[in-house]
Amino acid sequence: MTAIFLDLDGTLLDPKLGITAAGRHALISLGLHAPEPDDLTWTIGPPLLDSFRRLGAPDPGAALALYRAHYNAGGLHDAAVFPGILPSLAALQDAGHRLCIATAKPHAYASVRHLT
Repeated sequence: MTAIFLDLDGTLLDPKLGITAAGRHALISLGLHAPEPDDLTWTIGPPLLDSFRRLGAPDPGAALALYRAHYNAGGLHDAAVFPGILPSLAALQDAGHRLCIATAKPHAYASVRHLT
């Protein structure tokens, strides 16, 4: 059996709506300028504390807490499975491959119960 590791955000899921909305919420809550969602796509993937530093948050930890509160309240469900992914995963599994998710997200956000 071959194990195949697949990245979650940007490979299996398009998380733009949930991630950028949570980022904007955090920035606005801190009284900071919140770029438009298209201007925040670069924040998908890198560590959020680093992204908030680059965005000028004086306390990236506070920004992260605001981000997570918004994301937990529903933003994590604002993601779409890319077209063709589900049949592709089924074909790989049917071929005997073990499928694994690789992500920098906390485990609670990447569990199967959140992806169905």
